[in-house]
Amino acid sequence: KAAINVSCLNIRGFSFQGSGESIQNSKWAHVNQLLRRTRTGILVVSEAHLTQDRCDNLENLFGRRMKIHFTPDPVEPKRRAGVAIVVNKQLAMWHHIETRVPVPGRAMLLRTRWYGEKNITVLGIYAPNVTASDARESIEFYRTLYNWFVLNPSWWPDYMGGDTNFVEDPVDRLPMRSEHADLLSAFDDLKELLHLRDGWRATFPDRKQYSHEGVTTTKDPVTGELRSHPHQARLDRIYVTNPLFENARQWKIAPTGIAGLDHDMVSVQVAHEDAPVLGRDKWACPDKILKDRKFVAGNKALGLSLQSELEEIRQEGRSNERNAQRAYHGFITKAMELAKERERIVKSQGQLKQTKIEKKIETLSSNTNLDQIERSKQLSQLKTDLKNLKKTEHDTERNFVAARNRLEGETVSRYYFQANKVSKPRDIIHALEVPESLNPTEQNEHEQRGFDNDQPLDPQPKYEKYSPKMADIMREYHGDTLQNDGLDSDEIEREATMDSILGKISVKPSEENKASFEKKLTREQVLKPLRLSKNESAPGLNGASNKYFKSANDRFVEDKRNDRPAFDIVGALLDVFNDIEEFGVDETTNFAEGWMCPIYKKNDRNKMSNYRPITLLNCDYKLFTKALSIKL
Repeated sequence: KAAINVSCLNIRGFSFQGSGESIQNSKWAHVNQLLRRTRTGILVVSEAHLTQDRCDNLENLFGRRMKIHFTPDPVEPKRRAGVAIVVNKQLAMWHHIETRVPVPGRAMLLRTRWYGEKNITVLGIYAPNVTASDARESIEFYRTLYNWFVLNPSWWPDYMGGDTNFVEDPVDRLPMRSEHADLLSAFDDLKELLHLRDGWRATFPDRKQYSHEGVTTTKDPVTGELRSHPHQARLDRIYVTNPLFENARQWKIAPTGIAGLDHDMVSVQVAHEDAPVLGRDKWACPDKILKDRKFVAGNKALGLSLQSELEEIRQEGRSNERNAQRAYHGFITKAMELAKERERIVKSQGQLKQTKIEKKIETLSSNTNLDQIERSKQLSQLKTDLKNLKKTEHDTERNFVAARNRLEGETVSRYYFQANKVSKPRDIIHALEVPESLNPTEQNEHEQRGFDNDQPLDPQPKYEKYSPKMADIMREYHGDTLQNDGLDSDEIEREATMDSILGKISVKPSEENKASFEKKLTREQVLKPLRLSKNESAPGLNGASNKYFKSANDRFVEDKRNDRPAFDIVGALLDVFNDIEEFGVDETTNFAEGWMCPIYKKNDRNKMSNYRPITLLNCDYKLFTKALSIKL
């Protein structure tokens, strides 16, 4: 189903140590990157340390993605507490937001559009600290929240998340210890009032995982020496209502890669029960795979095999079952399957170390044979290793983005315009009105009840919400109904009309032009459109991009220069294009098929006529049409 990621993170202040008020070097700059990388729609930030000036500066710099609502600490906003709720403009609705502040600096409510006209209400909290001997401030905080919601039932949240600063169950702390009974009672009252449940614990009833790591100093009872040891706790938690829990998935506790944080981010993906089912995005060959050595070698081997097959077809003759089009179709299909496989392997290799550490952490957390303090020490070391891996990944991405911005950020380029483009969430078609949707069942019931059949029954629109059927309806409407409109006329009349119109054209092609048109395409006529093609053009159903064809041609030039066996992609395309000119498109190859994408224009979003379809065609098909244009 269409869903949104909602997360919580304690960032432990506005700035890194020594960075001062610099926005670019603050932790919030990394929060912006985190929203992009994790595709988080709504993020609850604890210990935000925001003021209005800081918020304005952040939105001026990162306003393309972040819309920030916050409540500062009433006394020292730059030094303690503070809760912020960040809405990712690219993934969530941000124009119709309402907020309330039950407890300044500690609790904030945000309500925004979610699905259609329905809303989602998020409560972000940062509870006061609790010690082994004192929980009075935290108890008062939860009781204040309880009383506020008793008076404001219309603001009961669907989702509550943040740093609670205590654990409900001793197993969520290592070494284990029980919490204050009055604190647990106050929190239970709030949960029962709002009908909330701990979604992560309900999903993983037996797992032990912690979101916070700190250091505890204790006194040795024998020697009197002070000893420090790490402790772990699941302080950051997400609570949701039962309806939301039924459609929630991907409950996670994971490090962010941001330096200086002692909390991991907790997250969940939530979907509305009426949300449509979304398929996977259309796959395209990734640019980085084009430089992968194993893909380059595999693609070359497939290409050399294609060249041999094309040579055999030229020598033995063409047939409907064996021709250049079918040979090329088999090649490009295998090449893109290889690209998908290499993409999966490269990703898994990058995650291999991280996965191994995560499994060790999970095994160690469940090992009750180890002393709790020793277990906590070993967990601390493993989590440090995991955070270092995440930090390396985070910093590498950050450096890449910074380098590209340095090169292209101030030049008139696609990157510049994309970076300054107004962002908006992805359009989702929630339902489509079915054409001619008078329900026959309703008509029959109307007649059976003895109503006057002379009085026509007003058509009642029917709506389809199941995504595959919606796709079929849209394809039939735009692909068949509109495309064939007016083509059912008499064939003889149609031919006569065409001859009449063509006869009125005074400019005729010369005999020299006709002879030129009848010639087959040349290599240069195929190579030229490839050189002129845009790297950013979206590929069609087969996933092969213009960069793929350019990269294959560059490899061919390099191999020829070094007297190595070379795969000539342009030569293969030339054979295919000339075969199509002479014999037409082989229908088994899907060469001319495209991926239709409806774009909303105006008026009722449920009517198909209010969408303008665009079709993404295969890049090799577009090269063919451009080659023909050059020839003409």
